[in-house]
Amino acid sequence: MNTQYTTTDQSPATKPISFLLNDLSKSPPKVDEWQMKVRPEELSMSKTARVMVHQTLGGAWVDNFGEGLPGIKIAGHTGWRGTSVDGKEDHGLRRIQDLHKTFYQEWFSKRADIARSGGNVEDIQLVFSDLLDGISWLCAPQSFVLKRGVANPLLYYYEINLAFLSQAPVKVLDKPQSPAADKGFLATVFASMDAALKKIKAFVDKIKNVADKVLAPLKNGVGALMAVAYRLNTLVRETLETVNGAISHVTQSLMDIASGLAFAVHHAVSSVLAITEFPGQIKAELMGVGSAFLNLACIFNNALKPQQQLPDLSDLYGASLCSSTAGGRPVSIYQDSNTFEQILLLDSGSVSMTDAARQALNGLVSRDATVPQPQAQLDQAAKAITDGLRF
Repeated sequence: MNTQYTTTDQSPATKPISFLLNDLSKSPPKVDEWQMKVRPEELSMSKTARVMVHQTLGGAWVDNFGEGLPGIKIAGHTGWRGTSVDGKEDHGLRRIQDLHKTFYQEWFSKRADIARSGGNVEDIQLVFSDLLDGISWLCAPQSFVLKRGVANPLLYYYEINLAFLSQAPVKVLDKPQSPAADKGFLATVFASMDAALKKIKAFVDKIKNVADKVLAPLKNGVGALMAVAYRLNTLVRETLETVNGAISHVTQSLMDIASGLAFAVHHAVSSVLAITEFPGQIKAELMGVGSAFLNLACIFNNALKPQQQLPDLSDLYGASLCSSTAGGRPVSIYQDSNTFEQILLLDSGSVSMTDAARQALNGLVSRDATVPQPQAQLDQAAKAITDGLRF
């Protein structure tokens, strides 16, 4: 019997990428949204470091002030033809004009208008919302580049660079923050997980109880890894049902480990199938188990992935020259300290892994899927993971 697994809708209508220009000086607040009907071709995030290297005749040293603030680069085009909107033709030229107006021009002009009137310029906020990748940033535009070329003369290409300011005001986005908001969706996800776990349990029991020489290569190494992965994924399934699908630092930590373990088993199964000859029935069952683990990993990474929540870093913004005496920000309370180490504290969950187990897990997950590993290496990695995992 074939088991059908569910996938989440990744279409632009369900997972939009958009800019929102919020004017909090209005009552009620005014929100202008520009949604990217044609998704960007490139989205890259850069993370900077507050490091200064000093090289002298006698040697060199490094001033390390911790991590810096990240930035995002978006590049793509606005398409060519479109449908009629508000009685006007919607096409690539109009879209690039609206994007430049919403993202760039109005952010500067509205903040300048409020400053001239004596208001708070922080009431004008630019939000980059990417529900596909789980990013929601309050940001500032750094550059807007318009490109055209002879290769595609009808397309208007853009390149946008954003500087991270703080966590976006999620209430303005009006998007669900957790899958728990949709109980019908949760029921579908749990049913898919149950089907995968049932298939895995049947094969794990078969390896454990049946004295068959054909299954000998799986008994100790990969089979033991399957059993541990099954137990952990079952624990995560029960935990999610207990909390009604709410995603917190505890459940997210459990899902991250379970997802990595599921990917590792899937890769190990692929290697075993490539280097060992199995009868047709066993091979089909083993392929089904590998697919079941892959389905669990995809559920944790996609279906149950909440919108990314970024910490509030407003206390980091210290005074610039003379701004502390002219109505600007005060000196940062984290002055002369490694700020990010103090505010980004990691919560410990109920599952722990040794360094050796984590190294073996990363090795299995990141290996080249087209190059199977020898059985001895698979067994060694599986043993390191099972011995070093505690839950």
